[in-house]
Amino acid sequence: MNKSLSLCVQSICLIILVFVFYAGYCGYNNGLSTADFFAGVTKAAQGDYESLICLVIISLQLCLMRWDKAVFNAALCVLSFALMAELVCIILGPKIAFTAPLQQLLAAEGMPHALSSFSALYWLTPLLWMMALTRAGAQVRIFCTAMFCYLAWIALTPLFCELVEFWKNYSSDVMPQVLDIYRNATWMESVTIGGFLLLYALFISLMEAIFPDSTPKK
Repeated sequence: MNKSLSLCVQSICLIILVFVFYAGYCGYNNGLSTADFFAGVTKAAQGDYESLICLVIISLQLCLMRWDKAVFNAALCVLSFALMAELVCIILGPKIAFTAPLQQLLAAEGMPHALSSFSALYWLTPLLWMMALTRAGAQVRIFCTAMFCYLAWIALTPLFCELVEFWKNYSSDVMPQVLDIYRNATWMESVTIGGFLLLYALFISLMEAIFPDSTPKK
């Protein structure tokens, strides 16, 4: 009975998580305000029923195959990364929270303060983070890994930018195609470091689901 109840709760939470992301995608329109999000909820609920049914079926299948823990672990990792960025943005400002190259890109796109353009994230991120926290495994390790990777991203991005500048001024042509990408898109420097660290954190979170702690409980 307890296992059936646990499976039911896990399935409902996974369906809610997937639906919220789908509604956010439907409501995205040059930003994601609270009004945009609820417009997306309405659009998702009244629009493409086939997509909704597929999302529900996939969510249930993941639970039955016992892959739901991996999904929640990955969601907790990404949401912890986003939550750290949100907290730093609120406390220290967006220039520190999103690194200088990304902040320049956001300013060029007319979004100097990202959370003002995506205001629904103020409450969506902590809400989804809390739900993922209750359903994931090895919560402390996943959160600490994501927090460390986020702080490493902030610290290592300026160093990587300096390395790319040295690469640009180097007399010999080393991987010119890759160098052209960094010349034409300065924000790639920040994305490269952030993407690598986020993938590392995701890998750790998935390993926690695949190889859980087998230490017997006393």
